Amino acid sequence: MANQLINSESLYLKQHSKDPINWLPFTEENIKKAKESQRPCLISIGYSGSHWCHVMKEETFSDDSVAEFINNKLTAFKIDKEEFPEVDLFYQNASHIMIGQGGWPLNVLTTPDLKPFFTGTYFPKEGQGNVPSFQNILNELIGIWEKDQKGLEQNASEVFEQMKDQERPSEEKRIEYPGHFPHPSAIFKAINTFHDTEDGGYGDAPKFPNLSFYEYAAEQLLDDNIEKEEQQHLIFTFEKMLCSGLIDHTRGGIHRYSATKDWNTPHFEKLLVDQAGLLRMLAKVSVYYPSPLVLDHLVNTLTYLDKEMLSKENFYFSTQDSDSEGVEGLYFTYTKEEFSDVINKINEAINDGGEKLDEGYWAGQLGVTEQGNFDQGLNVISLNQENIKDLYTPDKWEQLRRIRAELQRERQTRVPPQTDRKGVASWNFQLLSSLCDVYQYCQIKEIKALAASLLKKTIGPVLETFCVKESENKTRIIHSTTEPTKRDNLEDYVSFCESMLRIYEITGNPSFLQNFKNVIKLIESEFFKNDDIYNLFLKNNEENIFLKKATSWDQGEKSALCTFMAVYRRGYFFLKEDSSIEEKDTLFKNVAQNILRNPLSHGEGLRAMTYPQEIYRILKCPKPWADNEKLMQGLHFFMPRFVLSFEKEEQEGWEICRLDACEQKGKTVEELFSLLMAKAPTEK
Repeated sequence: MANQLINSESLYLKQHSKDPINWLPFTEENIKKAKESQRPCLISIGYSGSHWCHVMKEETFSDDSVAEFINNKLTAFKIDKEEFPEVDLFYQNASHIMIGQGGWPLNVLTTPDLKPFFTGTYFPKEGQGNVPSFQNILNELIGIWEKDQKGLEQNASEVFEQMKDQERPSEEKRIEYPGHFPHPSAIFKAINTFHDTEDGGYGDAPKFPNLSFYEYAAEQLLDDNIEKEEQQHLIFTFEKMLCSGLIDHTRGGIHRYSATKDWNTPHFEKLLVDQAGLLRMLAKVSVYYPSPLVLDHLVNTLTYLDKEMLSKENFYFSTQDSDSEGVEGLYFTYTKEEFSDVINKINEAINDGGEKLDEGYWAGQLGVTEQGNFDQGLNVISLNQENIKDLYTPDKWEQLRRIRAELQRERQTRVPPQTDRKGVASWNFQLLSSLCDVYQYCQIKEIKALAASLLKKTIGPVLETFCVKESENKTRIIHSTTEPTKRDNLEDYVSFCESMLRIYEITGNPSFLQNFKNVIKLIESEFFKNDDIYNLFLKNNEENIFLKKATSWDQGEKSALCTFMAVYRRGYFFLKEDSSIEEKDTLFKNVAQNILRNPLSHGEGLRAMTYPQEIYRILKCPKPWADNEKLMQGLHFFMPRFVLSFEKEEQEGWEICRLDACEQKGKTVEELFSLLMAKAPTEK
């Protein structure tokens, strides 16, 4: 047997195709062979942009002695998490049960039928402090397997049973609360003790942006549901994040996470799903807090996506690497000398009499020092939060724009990190939804136009790339462009539904509404079973161990289960004739329990469950109003508990309705906004 990854389409698998390990791709045929061999399995999961995946490949998986041991004792699978999200989620959940954490690379030892008995993340070739070498781990565990195989199989079965039941809370641990769900003020009061008052956010390093949670927070700021102290902490957090090295201040976009609590030491990979989350958060923050800092990052992120993350077919790439030339962050950081050269080039280009840039001032404002703030004398560019108002004055802003442009020109002379050019369906659909949010909420015409242009350019290509129509009312979604035969995943169908409803709301095109309704029905018929939603289609998959209940917590990206709940509850006005929300009551109540036990990890769940169903409203407008510029400019007044409908061609005016009756009516857009502006969140 030899390494079988050489013909893989996945960039991540190709990166491992020359390892001396006899890696197998994760196919049904290879899974069957693994079971027949009766050897334990190594399941190693990662993605192309991860720094620590690169490190373990170079240190450990390229080592001949490690490879010889694995080849002789184990069946080894290498899995791209972006191709098999349900497999990754399954083993990440196992890792959280067994060791309290997950991450990438994820390395799992399993029984021949793929049930895990050991999990871990990065292991070095040589032991480091309390972290044993991978070889020692393997030696010990394979020794136990050979002496007590039944014992390890029993442990694996116990973990598997625990995983099957982890989403359903036990009765004695249920949290009692009055009404539909606790008020947002109660949620924020419960997490107050986790405030990082020095650097913003919650908790200690490593700092993840938790974009779904901050999107929820922005929505509650807009709805005036948060106490003043928490409002101040959130604005401080938004500013801290947006000024920090977590943001790519040269090109735009957000890095995956920060290794330090001050947000300034990122791991530099950029994932499409994070850009989508950033846009959603910024769009809503921009209504409550229209700071130039927020608007600036909206523009930069949209520009980054357009320039660097679009394929020639106009779908979006999945990931940009953290490393280039074998060094983490090399492409994204600058030495003091490189920064000085940039300032000098700008000053040389300024005509006589023009104001020259003060290098010392700008080095201080952008965090650049001689010794560097990162590895090897390199500097991660950030903004001085304490001086942010001064930086966004007209004169300083013009200078900052020049510096960014010159930093980008300097960057273009370097060897760039690899871009994983696969398309992931759910991430592409989420990006489309995010562009709708920017268009709806941002009040700056130029930014709206930028989002609209990108949306118009990519809607059709994204649908053509990932959607296969099997019948008049059934669309199959291909999960990724590198695995066109990939089985159907919940997150793809849910993200599709969300994008179709959002695009309908800003275009009035009934085709998108019909797509939304058709696929909601498909989810209900194919993914539901006994009050639960599963990650995969149930048909023909009953023996699949990865056929697991969908989880409610946001693990790196927002929960597909909770996104379904959110979009179903908002869109129920269009579904009520053919669907029953009461039948999902048990599911909603169980998820509510999970949310309340850990709100910070359930941002999407909070978004889904905050409002009682009777608070949702639908705004019904004449279909021609979808092209009404004044209505489009005022869409930011409609919070997430509103749904927009343009179904009625003959309707003369507008109506605001509950599920069972209409409450307000009027003839003109002016009348509508005179009603809404009395309650507008920006005019409290």
